[in-house]
Amino acid sequence: MVADDTKIVSSIGILRLLRSVTSKIVILTHLGRPETSESDLSTKVIVDYFNKKYSPLRMKFFNFTETSEHNFVNKEVERLDKIGDFDFYMVENTRFFGSRELKNDLSLAQHFLAFSDVLIFEAFAVIHRSHASVVGIIKLAKEIFLGPAFNLERKHLDKIKFAPTRPFISLIGGAKCSDKTRLLTHMMKICDYLLVGGGIANTFLKISGIFVGNSLVEKDPEIIDELSELFKKNKKKIILPLDGIVLNRKSGNVRTVVYSEDNLNKDEEILDIGLDTVKSFKYLIFLASTIF
Repeated sequence: MVADDTKIVSSIGILRLLRSVTSKIVILTHLGRPETSESDLSTKVIVDYFNKKYSPLRMKFFNFTETSEHNFVNKEVERLDKIGDFDFYMVENTRFFGSRELKNDLSLAQHFLAFSDVLIFEAFAVIHRSHASVVGIIKLAKEIFLGPAFNLERKHLDKIKFAPTRPFISLIGGAKCSDKTRLLTHMMKICDYLLVGGGIANTFLKISGIFVGNSLVEKDPEIIDELSELFKKNKKKIILPLDGIVLNRKSGNVRTVVYSEDNLNKDEEILDIGLDTVKSFKYLIFLASTIF
């Protein structure tokens, strides 16, 4: 089932345009983070949805034949031709290819490009991932163009980077700090305030001297040193949670802790921000002209 068709709707314009100038359009995408070939994350659901919503345009599900034969490209093209004439061909979820996809197996990337003379790249949200369907196909494509959705994202980022309307508020969360230290350092140069949540906030709270019990925090000493230096230089810009909802996994007890007034015990962990933090963040967001 397609719960949110925003990306499908935003892509229909370029798909119609491409269909008017070329004979075959093969689409690569991923859904979720499957550990196995989970049927509810198959791109077949996109195909079914598309055919119902955008008829008379027709999309056909098409999966690769796993083979190491030298002439696999010709065989795949022949197989595609035998399927019949459709407007678009949707490949199975690229994440179903497991470690070959995630470790940027170039033989898989070559499979992905088996039919293509031209690659239109639109996957801005995953451009940082060294996957076969991202870095691999970009490296091997005969000819590549950035699509309109990609360029629109880049245009928005350029405005934020070079000429943001102020006040400029940035929000960051997530479990890991290790893959965000460069981003945090850069954002400190351009934003007015950085609102922090998640595991990153836990690490900053610990750096600021608050005992965070058994909460998820960064453990790499080098990264902690980087974040400590960043916090020291930007105390007025980095807005940390005032309170949090905490859980004691041994007793099952849940409570709200105001960090300036109370301490977590060693068995407690922070689950989320508290209501005082929500109000504080909401106030700053309300004042913002740019939010990233």
